Amino acid sequence: MANPDLKTSALTIRVDAGQCFVSGPLNFQSAPAALEQVAEAIGNSFGSSHSRSAIRSEGDASGHSVGEQAHLLIDLEGVTEANSAGLALMLEWTGIAKRAGHTIEIRNIPSSLQQLAEVCQVDTLI
Repeated sequence: MANPDLKTSALTIRVDAGQCFVSGPLNFQSAPAALEQVAEAIGNSFGSSHSRSAIRSEGDASGHSVGEQAHLLIDLEGVTEANSAGLALMLEWTGIAKRAGHTIEIRNIPSSLQQLAEVCQVDTLI
């Protein structure tokens, strides 16, 4: 399992109980590490009892409920710079969660990313 605090190209990602805090630059250089670490957080959070929503059904042999919908909060408040790679990451993180039947919420999106999402007409997807 990866270290919950990953520093790559001045990017720091901290995962704690269903929340993922991203700080530093979110750009082409940091994008591969950010994609890997947050995708792992999405997967781990969905297996964690701390982030499960109230949607429950029968339990499986491992003790996890089958058919649960999990939710992960991704907080970008600490992002210092971002470009189109950051927008692509947000879309990919959303897609990873959706394909798994789960949800994420991205908070504190930098204004530059929000504006880029609006220009690209994908703001409703993030």
